[in-house]
Amino acid sequence: MLDFHEQIYQGELKNEHNKTIERLRYNLRTINSKYDLTRKQNEYTHNLGVSSTLWDRLNYALEFSNIKIDAGQAENPVSNIKNYSLDVTSNLTKKLSLNTVFLSRIEENIQTNRTDNLIATDAKIRYNPSKKVQGQVRYKESHSKKFLLDKTYNEKILQVKEGTTTEDNYITVEEPVTTRTGSFLIDILPTAKIRSQLQYQFKNLVNINTRARMSVSDSAMMEFKYAPNRNLSSIYRLMNAKNTQNVGEYMASRNLNHNLELRKSLNTKTALISNTEADYKTDVYRPLENAETYSQGLRFEKDLSSALNVTSGLAYARIDRISPYYDSNKVSVLGGFRLIPKRFRMTLRSNLDYSIEDDEVSKRHRTILDNFIDYDLGGDTALSANYKFVNSGKTSYEEGYKARIGKMTLTKRF
Repeated sequence: MLDFHEQIYQGELKNEHNKTIERLRYNLRTINSKYDLTRKQNEYTHNLGVSSTLWDRLNYALEFSNIKIDAGQAENPVSNIKNYSLDVTSNLTKKLSLNTVFLSRIEENIQTNRTDNLIATDAKIRYNPSKKVQGQVRYKESHSKKFLLDKTYNEKILQVKEGTTTEDNYITVEEPVTTRTGSFLIDILPTAKIRSQLQYQFKNLVNINTRARMSVSDSAMMEFKYAPNRNLSSIYRLMNAKNTQNVGEYMASRNLNHNLELRKSLNTKTALISNTEADYKTDVYRPLENAETYSQGLRFEKDLSSALNVTSGLAYARIDRISPYYDSNKVSVLGGFRLIPKRFRMTLRSNLDYSIEDDEVSKRHRTILDNFIDYDLGGDTALSANYKFVNSGKTSYEEGYKARIGKMTLTKRF
């Protein structure tokens, strides 16, 4: 039996003058086991920061935090983490602004005698020439260490072709890497009835020692929305994504997706939504992922009250695969609800997807139940939880399985 007791102690000192705020925070988080005194952990956080809006076109925030963790009945040191950050925002004009964040993190693991350094720079530019056109460019670069599963190129290709690749075939290597991510977004609203959006983003992983590019992923998305009146709207989305990985588990995949959604409001509380989608996937190293999927769906939404919304629907998909895998047809029954209780600052959501897939040899029944809860605890503290249950039957090319996945996140904004 597991029975843990958690205690949190917090304190803050704040001084404000001439549009400058100085803060000093202290946080102690203690976790104890009722039945095992050795299962104890203390987390001490010291935070010092200063922020200023003294100048109209330049704001900054400088922050330092030190996190120490000890564990066990003797409270033996486990780790020591130091974070340094500088956030600078410059409003160059009413239409143009620049935000830059510099972050340095030093994490010392006392038990393994290991020290990791992380250096990151994040820059974001916003340009809004008018109310009808808005744009944003973002670039982030970080330097850290990463454990890689690596082999020589020829050996790796041979293993993949023979289908005998396992993790035992690889050598674990720790290498310093540079991670580069970037995005571009433009939002255009020519009229009140039309809205279009273009977005592109990428992520590259580069070995600092060899300068070799280890993985590349990028995606482009276009969205066009047309709403001639309040009761009718349509959204068309086009997405093209590519992923390539040259170390460890090789990857070379592409995904092209077309999606058209039509929404018709029958009255203020009821709506019908139809969805048509065409999805094309290709993968060099995973032949089962090579598929063309054409799907259609119809959903019904209704607000039973100001707090409760329910949905139900049907969907059909035809999946074409390359030989030796069989083509299949899939029928899905959809259902769900969203509840926002008036007395509590929370949102409850649940979605059910029951499907039957027939590939001419066998039928697979799959049930997916996805539950979410978002709870605002107050004081800049929020709790999010997700529980997912999957029951997938056996087919001619896959074994059946059952899975339960749970996740809980507690967020505190300082």
